[in-house]
Amino acid sequence: MDLAKGIIAMLVTPFHEDYRLNEDALRKEVRWAIENGAEGVVAAPSIGEFLHLSESERTRVFEIVVEEARRRPNICAVAMTSGATTLETLHYAKIAARLGYDAQQVIAPYYWRCGETEVERHFRMVADAGDLPVAGYHNPALSKFNISPKFAGRLASIDRVVAFKEVLTDLQHLEALYDEVGGAAAIYNTFRALLAGLMLGAAGGFINIFAVPASVALLKAY
Repeated sequence: MDLAKGIIAMLVTPFHEDYRLNEDALRKEVRWAIENGAEGVVAAPSIGEFLHLSESERTRVFEIVVEEARRRPNICAVAMTSGATTLETLHYAKIAARLGYDAQQVIAPYYWRCGETEVERHFRMVADAGDLPVAGYHNPALSKFNISPKFAGRLASIDRVVAFKEVLTDLQHLEALYDEVGGAAAIYNTFRALLAGLMLGAAGGFINIFAVPASVALLKAY
């Protein structure tokens, strides 16, 4: 299954008051996103606190989200496999692939500041492992690495890097990004730039769960 076009919901990870994973609430959240028009869901993304989850918690989130997504036809399941190191990302990619995910969302290694050589190698290693297609996630505030439009074009030339989620909203940046990527990979915008992205040729948006209904309505109106 290809990465879905349209609105893909970035899920929060719900917990009980004693910090145990609230599995029932997570299942309801996935169903709610799909019922409100999402074409796909992302398990344990940034808003889902992936870096705070233990391996067993994160794996359980992966299991629940893909189980619920598969109850409906043609719903795309994406796992946030990112880690502070490439080896950690590769580890979670194998788990997500085994569970039957369609793609993985990957951010540049965070904590240590990396240069373009390191980040390109990171994406190449994850893509070349062949576990799942890669959707690059550009969030410089969290990763401390800025993916320039020109560098995005380089990443888009890597086999199995199939998409980007862009959080920046500056129109000049977005125009340059679409020009450089040139259709080599799909681009998904954040809610704050969804309409601008659609006018530039976006495949849709990776959207915070709370904004899914509004984004679906905007997409339909467009």
